[in-house]
Amino acid sequence: MPNRKITKMLDPKIAKMTLTKITKKRKAQTHSVDMVISLSIFIAIFLSIAGVWDHIRMTFGNNEVRDDLELLSRYAVDSLVLTSGNPQGWYNFTEINRTSVLGIGLASPYYGIISNKKLSAFISHNGSSYEEYKEIFGMKGPGYEFRINISYYDADFSYVGSDIVGYTGECSSVVRIDRVLKLDKEGFVALEFNGCIRI
Repeated sequence: MPNRKITKMLDPKIAKMTLTKITKKRKAQTHSVDMVISLSIFIAIFLSIAGVWDHIRMTFGNNEVRDDLELLSRYAVDSLVLTSGNPQGWYNFTEINRTSVLGIGLASPYYGIISNKKLSAFISHNGSSYEEYKEIFGMKGPGYEFRINISYYDADFSYVGSDIVGYTGECSSVVRIDRVLKLDKEGFVALEFNGCIRI
């Protein structure tokens, strides 16, 4: 009795069908491996593009925040040193708020000279009016703060003392603007305005 397996293998039709099945099975395996490799490459490229896009977006976002903060800081400094405020007698008020004071200015009637009375009032209202100061200066961005380091010098530019107006917590300094001005015939004052973002 001939062996059936051998007989089947010798039959060309059966051998061709068996070979076709084996080939199709291997092709399916090959397609699966190809698909896994292509999917991995696609995901890697997609993640790379997403990372680059996120980096670009953050860079432009930081530049926008810095530009906005610089513009607001320059406005605040100019308002302080170039105007006498609105109303001009704002420093006589016992309470500073957005409805009673539209602008804070430290300038005396003479250009380039800071009024000692206005500066003293500005410093004394700091604790109770800081949020109002921010509104008056227009510093309304998310986490926007300001800090003004005030240094006093006598007529010979010898250091006399200092004060701080504004935010005293942790802050990443983004914009710094310095001005040195004459103080009512009593020496000079250096204003270091720091526009920053609260940490």
